[in-house]
Amino acid sequence: MAESAFVIPVDRLAEPVLLVTMDGVVTDANRAALEDSGLAGAPAARLEDLCAGDGDRLAAFLDLCATSREPLPGALTLRDGRAFRADGCVLQPAAPGRPALICLRLYPRAEAVGRFAALNEKIEELSQEVRVRLAAEAQLTKALAEKSVLIQELHHRIRNTLQVLASLASLDSRRAEGAARDLLALHAGRANAIGLIYRHLYAPNLLHVPIAGFLGELCADLDGRGDGPVITVDEDPDLNGAVLPLDIAVSFALLLHDLIIGRLGSCPGGTPPLRVQLTRSSPGRLAFRAVGGSAAGAGPPDRRLIDRLARQLGADLHHEPDGVRLDLPCPDGA
Repeated sequence: MAESAFVIPVDRLAEPVLLVTMDGVVTDANRAALEDSGLAGAPAARLEDLCAGDGDRLAAFLDLCATSREPLPGALTLRDGRAFRADGCVLQPAAPGRPALICLRLYPRAEAVGRFAALNEKIEELSQEVRVRLAAEAQLTKALAEKSVLIQELHHRIRNTLQVLASLASLDSRRAEGAARDLLALHAGRANAIGLIYRHLYAPNLLHVPIAGFLGELCADLDGRGDGPVITVDEDPDLNGAVLPLDIAVSFALLLHDLIIGRLGSCPGGTPPLRVQLTRSSPGRLAFRAVGGSAAGAGPPDRRLIDRLARQLGADLHHEPDGVRLDLPCPDGA
C-alpha cells in the first residue's frame, strides 16, 4: 500500500499512528497521535526524543520493521512513562525516488494486554467446549457400539429359542396322530419361518431384514419335510437391496409360510408341484404368487390369521382357483 493511500484512512483510527523514516524521524502522524500530549510535536521530531529508553534498541526495532510488509510487534515507552505496544512495517513510497517509510501503530500496553487476555479466555472456552464435545461423542460412540452388540446377542438368543421351539414341536408331532400331528408340524414350520428372519439380521443394520433369498430358504425348509421337492421358486433378481423393518418382516414370513402351506396341504408328500414367485411389482411394492399345489383338501391353515396378517401389512390378498396372489408395500424402498 502506498503512502498516499495509507495516510488518509488512519485519521479515523483511535490509536496513534506514526510515519517514521529509516533513521527515526517522524514525518507524519494521524489525528490521535497529534492530540496525544506525549506525542506533541511528533511530525519533524525524532522518535528517540519522544521515547524513553535505549536508542540502540529502538533503532534495531526500526531496522527490523523496514524488512517486513506485515506488522511486527514491538514496544515503546514515552517520556511520560506510558508504555505502548508498537506494530511496525515498511510502507511503499508514494512516488518513485522518495524514501520508504515505516508505519508504527501504537496500542496502550494495558489495552493490548487486555485484548490478548480476552482472546486467550475465549480460546480456552472454545477448547474446553471442544474437549467436552469430543468426550460426549466418544461416549455416544461407545454406547452405540455396546447397543449394537446387545442387539446382536438378543437376536441370536431369539433365533436359538425359536429353533428349540421348532425342534420340540417337530418331535412332538412324530408322536402325535391326526389333527394334533398336523397342528404341531404347522407350529414348527411357523417358528422356523420366523427364525429365518432373524438369521438375516446382521451388523451394521440390525433392525431391517434383506428379503432377497428369503423365499428360497423358506421353500427349501418346507420341501425338506416332504417325500421330494414339490416347490419351484422364481425370485426376482431385482430384489437385491430390498429390506423390510423387523416387525413387518416377521408378519411377512408368517404370511408367506401359511399361504404356501395352504397350497401344499398339511403333509407336502405327494402334493402336485407348486410354483411360487416373489417380484418387485412396482417401486415400493412387492408381489407374491403361489400357483398349483393341492387343489382339494388344502386351503389356508387359519384363514383368520392370514387375513389379519394381510391387513397388518397393508396387503391386497386374492385367493384364486389355481393359487393365491398377494400385493404388499415394501416401506423401506423395495
